[in-house]
Parts: sequence; C-alpha cells; structure tokens
Amino acid sequence: MQIAFQNSGGGWRYTEPIADQLDLTNVDGFIQLLSLLCGQEVNLICRLPNEDARCQKCPECINFSLLDSLVVTEGHWDHPRFNQALLLLNQPTVSASFFSLFFDTGGTVTELKQGIINFRGIAMLVFGNFRFAYKQLAPLGSISLGKSLDGYLASPEDVIAEYKSRRRAVSVKEISDNQRWYLGYISGARLSEDQGSSDAVLCHLGILSKEEIEESHTDQLQRDIFLRRFAELSGRDLQIWEESSDVGEKLAKINTDLLSLQGIGWANTVEYLTSDYLDVYIATSMRESWEYQSTAEFARAIFNIESVEDLQLRYFDPTLSFLKNRIDKGLVEGLMLRRAKCTLYMVQESDTLGKDSELASTLAQGKPVIAYVPNPSQAELEEFLQSMPLRFIEKRAMLYLAEDLFGHDELKTIIKFLQNAAEFNPVFELVGEEENEFMLQHKDQLSNVRKAISVAEVEYYDKRARTLAKSHPLGIQMHLDTGVANGVLVTRSLHDCAKLLVSLLTNQAEFSIEEEDGTTVLREKISNCAYRVVTNDPTVTNSFWNFYLS
Repeated sequence: MQIAFQNSGGGWRYTEPIADQLDLTNVDGFIQLLSLLCGQEVNLICRLPNEDARCQKCPECINFSLLDSLVVTEGHWDHPRFNQALLLLNQPTVSASFFSLFFDTGGTVTELKQGIINFRGIAMLVFGNFRFAYKQLAPLGSISLGKSLDGYLASPEDVIAEYKSRRRAVSVKEISDNQRWYLGYISGARLSEDQGSSDAVLCHLGILSKEEIEESHTDQLQRDIFLRRFAELSGRDLQIWEESSDVGEKLAKINTDLLSLQGIGWANTVEYLTSDYLDVYIATSMRESWEYQSTAEFARAIFNIESVEDLQLRYFDPTLSFLKNRIDKGLVEGLMLRRAKCTLYMVQESDTLGKDSELASTLAQGKPVIAYVPNPSQAELEEFLQSMPLRFIEKRAMLYLAEDLFGHDELKTIIKFLQNAAEFNPVFELVGEEENEFMLQHKDQLSNVRKAISVAEVEYYDKRARTLAKSHPLGIQMHLDTGVANGVLVTRSLHDCAKLLVSLLTNQAEFSIEEEDGTTVLREKISNCAYRVVTNDPTVTNSFWNFYLS
C-alpha cells in the first residue's frame, strides 16, 4: 500500500506555527526542532554555567560543538547524519524505515522540519503522547510501522479506489418523508390516543355503550386509554362529531399504513444488519414527526452531494428502521455504531441521552464525530415556521423562553400564545381540522410568535455551536483502548459537513498543530475544532500514561 504525506503530494496535511517560527540556521533552533520530534525538552547545558562562554571541556559542550558543526555544514540530512545528531543529544536513534517514512531519502533542514511536523500529527492521531509515540515508532521496521499506523498511511487514491470498487449502497425500501414518523413509538401512542377518543365520542353520543366498547378491547392499555379519554371529554360539546362518519375510516387507514410501514421498516433493519459493511452512522433525536422529516432531508442532502455520492458510502438511516422494543433498538444501534467509521451528529432543538451517548460512544472508539449545527437566516426560519404544526411552535416557544432568548417586548406575546395553546384541547390529534381552526383563529398572534422564534433560533444555534466546539462536557472523550483524547468537529453548512466527511474518510484532512492553554491541539481546518489534544503538564502526563496503559 502506498503511503502519503504532504511532502509526497497527498494524504493527511499538517502545519505547526511553533515549528515554522524556529530559526533553523543555528544549532539552538535545530535542537528545539529535535525536541519536538523526541517529545521532550532536549538541551546540552554547560556544566559550568557561571562562565560567560561554554567551557568546551564538559561532554555537553563537546557535543554542542559537534552538533553545531553538523548544522552549519550539513546541507543534506541523510539517515546516518540524522542519527548522529540524535546521539549527540543523547536521544534514541531512528530506524532506516522510520527515517524513510517521515523524511523520504532525507533533505534540507526545512524538509526535515516538515517530516517532524508530520510525525507529530500522526503521534497525536494515534498515540496522544509525543514521547510515547517516538519511543514506540523510532526503532520499528517497515512492516511493524505499517501495523502500528494501519489506516493512517494509506494514500487518498488507494482509499477512494477501494470505496468506489465496492457494491452499491444497501437496498433499503423508501418511505415518504411525511410517513417515516410512523416507525416511531410515539406515532403508535398517538394513534391509540385518537382511537380512544373516537370510542369516547361514540359513547358520549350514545352510539355505542360503555360496556360494548370495553368488551371490544382485548388490550388493557387501549381500554385504559378509552376510559381516560371518556372522563376527559365529559361535559364537552361533541355534537359536531355526530355527522362525521370519516373519523373511524381515517384512523383505520392510518392503522393500516402504520402496520404496513413498520413491516417495511423491519425489512430495512434486516438489510442493515446483514450488510457486509457500514461507513456512517447518523445520530439524531426522533420523537416528533418533524424530526423524522428533518433527519431524512439531512441524510438525503449530505449523501446526494457529488463528492460523497461518488464514494458509494453506506449509512444507517434511522428514519427507515423499525424495531418493536427498546432493547432490540438499543442493541441494533449499538452494533451500527460499532461498525461505522464515522458518526454524523445532528444538533437539534434539544439533546437527548440516546443521541449524546452515541456521540460519546463514537469518540470512545477513537472514531470521528462530525456535528452539524444548522445555520439558517431569520427569513428562512420564518418561512419554514409557516408550514410547521402547533406542537412544533409551542415546543420552540417554551425552549427559547427557558433559554431567556426573547426580548422584553416579545415576552408578552409568547406567554399569551403559550396560555392559549395550553387551553387548546382537541378531541383528535391525527384527524379532524381542530388545529387548523385554532391556528386560523390566532393568525395574527402566530405571525408575531413565528417572528420572535426565528430571531431566537438564530441565536440559539450560534450558542449551541460555540458550546459544542469549546465547552460541551462531551466535546472531548478518551479512546478507551488507547487513552487518546478525541474531539467533536462542528460544521455549520451541508457543504462543509460533506467536505469534512470525505476528507476524514479518504485521508485528506488538514490539521494545524497549535499550543493552547497548556495543551497541544490538533486543529482540523474545515471545522476549526480540536480533533486531538495532548496535555503539556508533566505531572498529568506521567500519572495518566502510567496508570492508563497499565
């Protein structure tokens, strides 16, 4: 397999400002450069420091003088010369294979610098500790180096060719976006609620007796729903439903569709389970119908982008999968997370335990997490809100009220709207025109509410992006096997999300190695987020790696 670094025209690309600032024309700058390679401060301090100049007698001064001669006179650094410099600094030498991997056949001191930067990037990706990486990799031959850095050294051309050579994506059956929520647990619960309401209306109107309805239900849960709805609807004027003969037909149609689509969803789950590989997992929260729809739209948008589509990636689309109970659902999703190479984490109106655990689980396996935070304009949001149901607007209003994102003038409108919404108690949720009538009745109020929500939502998503990138407690997680600290990569556009996904999966990502607040950060350039971090505190480093690796 061909290996590739920046100096060979492809692969992972690294820059490091602190290394670029070194003066490599003198021995002191060269020593600092080798300190970056060896993962610890390297120096040759004279044993008689009180003198104005070096004593030229102690071993340190003699080695310093010889190293100075090498730096001044050596235009081309080959493997023997490089090892000579390391020996003069009392550091372990490197194998010919190590030298060839990071420095090719050698070169100028500037070319050596880029090779050392490349090594430090790989050390952060794979080991999470510069000194440990150096001691582990420096003596290895080519075969052992390949095994230690498996996957990180493949050229983009090889990786892309492998993706394109595979069989096309899994053969899942499509379901229309507005019906995918039928695969969720809440859809069945709402259907049961409306069926209970239908029975209760028939009972109150005297069309069926209470005893007849109770006897018709063999399921205790459905019987309990009927009794509760019967009590809740007592005293309500239900005459408008006496002539409505289509409620039962509509509910029956929904029930038929729900059972049919759940069958398709289960077949899709089997397809995912028996597929020979999986590339991407989509972590999302789906309790409401609009969450199923937005997830479906997101997945379609990302995987239809040409650069992504060309790779023929297989991804687990949770909006097309159905399982009958939470145990099986947890097991299947855990398996999908284990098999996938990368997780796309959708930042939505709220985080859930399930979605956050999927983020943490991916990072704990040392795999990348790309978080997508929407970045809509206020005008786009206002237009979007026009098509959303009352429940969506009510939940958004309560969320942003709790986040204190509404201005003083907007509060009265929001609070009054929430009071009206709380008083709205429709007989049916899935059928009937009750919600449409309510929204028409409060048309002007809703217009003001949508505007206030659109302003708050722009600020909310900006805040969520900053939190996830810089201060979220799950933003950095340790790889459980290696102890390497991994970070979430946050994107704000579909284009950047797709570009980052492709760059990570095909070994084309670009990084900057930066010093930040007592740590060394491997910062990914598209997201500008920390992908790996290494502490510079010697006590933390020593304790962590002694105990973790034991």
